[in-house]
Amino acid sequence: HPCEWKGVSCVEGCHVTKLDLLARKEIAGDLVPVGNLRRLRYLDLCNTLVSGGLAPLQNLTQLWSLSLSNTQVWGDLGHLQNLTLLERLFLSQTEVSGNLRSLQGLTQLAQLSLSQTRVSGDLQALSHLTVLGRLHLSHTQVWGDLANLQKLTQLFSLSLSRTQLGGSLKPLQHVGLEKLYLSQTQVTGDLGPLRNLTRLMRVDLSETQVRGIMEPLQNLKKLQWLLLSRTQVSGEMGPLQHLTRLKRLHLSQTQASGNLRNLQGLRKLSELHLSHTQISGDLGPLRRLTQLQDLDVSDSPIAGELSALVNLTGLATADLGHTRITGWFSASTWKGCCQHLRTLNLVASRAGGELPKVFFPLEVSETEPFLPSLQELDVSGCELRGTVTDFMLALAATPLVKVRARACGLHGAMPRLENLPATLIFNSTRNETRPSWDATLLGTLQAMDLSENNITGLEELPAASQVRLQRNGRPLVLAPVAVQTALSRQTFLDLSGTALANKEDMKQLLKKELKLQDA
Repeated sequence: HPCEWKGVSCVEGCHVTKLDLLARKEIAGDLVPVGNLRRLRYLDLCNTLVSGGLAPLQNLTQLWSLSLSNTQVWGDLGHLQNLTLLERLFLSQTEVSGNLRSLQGLTQLAQLSLSQTRVSGDLQALSHLTVLGRLHLSHTQVWGDLANLQKLTQLFSLSLSRTQLGGSLKPLQHVGLEKLYLSQTQVTGDLGPLRNLTRLMRVDLSETQVRGIMEPLQNLKKLQWLLLSRTQVSGEMGPLQHLTRLKRLHLSQTQASGNLRNLQGLRKLSELHLSHTQISGDLGPLRRLTQLQDLDVSDSPIAGELSALVNLTGLATADLGHTRITGWFSASTWKGCCQHLRTLNLVASRAGGELPKVFFPLEVSETEPFLPSLQELDVSGCELRGTVTDFMLALAATPLVKVRARACGLHGAMPRLENLPATLIFNSTRNETRPSWDATLLGTLQAMDLSENNITGLEELPAASQVRLQRNGRPLVLAPVAVQTALSRQTFLDLSGTALANKEDMKQLLKKELKLQDA
């Protein structure tokens, strides 16, 4: 019997009052059968394969909760205008359309979520829905001024990102507001109106016209997200130093200034974006931010030693490009560190220096590998004093997919990866040393760019789909086997602007190979 099914509730006479089928992927079809359940009060079909229009629901006048988010449902909001008992309406990530005016009579609405739909209209249509606590309309064609929400005094979560919203923050006097998402809107004004919103936990005002200093935020002790990138926010970030619950701090492309020391007490930070700012100081204070996963300080005057990263055990991405960072990798410092680091950008920084001839001394063990998760590395523009072999040796045990080392001063011949010198690794369980390590790079490398260096020869191409050696500083000796390998593997080999030392040999080889391919 249907009333005994999981997620179905009934009253006497077998009248269905509740359908809670959230995330049941076996649920599919249109809403027509549901339209016959006239006693239905609660309907949740979110994250199912349900499709069809909203029209069948227009007579379900006893509904107080309707949730169809992340389905293939479509139709006009006008079909819901008679559902005046609705307190919760969730239609996000659907093809629903229509104007907000259709909802102005639903005065009991406490939670409204229409994000990522085709809904449009002026926010003024919602100005009398005074019991609204959650209002999510991001990624829609909605427009209007924040002043239209001034009477919605019970708001605790407001999401209007990527809409045509305008106005200043001044109308936001909702002291219960906990989450505020207004990114990529036309919102203007300074941060002053947020001063008394002490319950705020998340603020996203990125890519707006918001401006001014950060002092009004200093008492928002519950803040976990503060996203202000690409705004006109300016001044010292000192007022943020006591916001110890912060997990995400984005100030990139602002006029923010100050010193990294201001952040050393923010131990819960997992994301820190300070690129294209005037924030300065040494990386050293960040050693304490052991929960940091995503770090971007590119294009800033930040300095310090690269080795400051080794304490950041959870770090996954680090962008230090165009900074004053110095130093290079050493086995004694880096062994076993940064085991989750996937992407490292050091382009045009001051990192580099003399490359060690033997990178892994005996103290490196199998249990303390070197950057075992590294997939992308860019050191272009760094001064690397050494041979290509020295450079590749340091990376041989990493699972790199992409490596860029343009204009780094590398010289010598490109080695065959499988022939890189064996490294002695100490196996503590067997109490022995053995001349072995897995050249992981051999099986993972897909793209390599060593352009604008002084490579003397290329004996064999690595098994990568893209190899760039553009504008090499001297004529390159290209082994015939390298060309044959490129042709057989269909590798993209870019030698534009590079002279070949054995040009005539290459001409003959290419003639022969291309004829064979045509045949």
